[in-house]
Amino acid sequence: MFLRIALPLLALAGVSFALISSSKKEVLPPPPPSAPPPAAPYVNFVAGTGMVEPASEAVAIASPIAGLISEILVKAGDRVEAGAPLLRLDSRREAAAVKKAQAQVAVSRAAVSEAETALATAEAELRRQNALPRSEELPAASAQVKAAEAEAADQAQRLARLEAVKDARAVAADELAQRRHAAAATSARAEEAGARLKLLQAGAWKPDLEISTSRLSQARAALESSRAKAAAAEAELAAATTDLERLEIRAPFAGQVLRVYAHPGELAPVMPVSKPLMYFGDTRLLHIRVDIDESEAWRLAEGARATATARGNRSIFCPLDFVRIESLVVPKSNSSGDSAERIDTRVLQLVFAVDPVKFPVRPGQQVDVSIEVAK
Repeated sequence: MFLRIALPLLALAGVSFALISSSKKEVLPPPPPSAPPPAAPYVNFVAGTGMVEPASEAVAIASPIAGLISEILVKAGDRVEAGAPLLRLDSRREAAAVKKAQAQVAVSRAAVSEAETALATAEAELRRQNALPRSEELPAASAQVKAAEAEAADQAQRLARLEAVKDARAVAADELAQRRHAAAATSARAEEAGARLKLLQAGAWKPDLEISTSRLSQARAALESSRAKAAAAEAELAAATTDLERLEIRAPFAGQVLRVYAHPGELAPVMPVSKPLMYFGDTRLLHIRVDIDESEAWRLAEGARATATARGNRSIFCPLDFVRIESLVVPKSNSSGDSAERIDTRVLQLVFAVDPVKFPVRPGQQVDVSIEVAK
């Protein structure tokens, strides 16, 4: 009986003690902030979070073709000129293709030279035949005809004198026969010389001209074919050289290497990936991209003044130069992590410029920005 009454009383007493203890507990004040909030230099302003980026924006360097990375030529922080090599892919196959193409070009050029020589020979032969008869050959041929006719006339006169002797015993039969043979031979030589003169005067033979003309056409066609093959070989060499040059990825402009993700021995992919080979940008001038909630966007104007303050140290601040207002309102990309935050919040982005010497911040760093607005 005693336990039935005592146990509920003890429980009631414990609960009462707990309630009294909790009511007397001292409420501690919230801890002070690690750094005082930035002070805006404007009476009316809109505050936003700014992301520091290169003036060129952060360019994701990628490979035009898939290949094995053989060499990384830069490191983060390096400043390079436009066209400077950043990394190289394995190029053994492409280098061999270039050598093969160079050999084909050499062979095709030799063929073109040979075809040009053949064409020049064919043209010279046709010109020679068209120039016949040569004026300097005609006098000599005419003189040979006259000499042959004179000799034939002399032999004919000697034969006539012997044949005029009436006494057959006065002239030997052998001598008379020799005279007749000599007269016939000189007469034939005179006819030959005359025929040669006529042949020379007639110029080139028509079938010879036709053959020479045909050879000239063939030589021209062969030259055109050789030149076409040489052009094709040159194009193949240019393509092979381009393929080789593409394996050396170069800086698109003068700037700074921001981050290197690639390593020798890795495969450089072509498809979009979460991490590019490296990030690159022009950091001689920095931009600060500020996100302003769309509910405050109507208050902003072109050319608005703004001031950026480094997080953690409000003594580091700098006025900004207005660059532009982005035309497209975009979803908010950097959330605070608050469970009550709306993930469908949209923001208007403003871009300001700042000299990194005057405001020592780095690309990727967040800063607090105050933008002056009208009342």
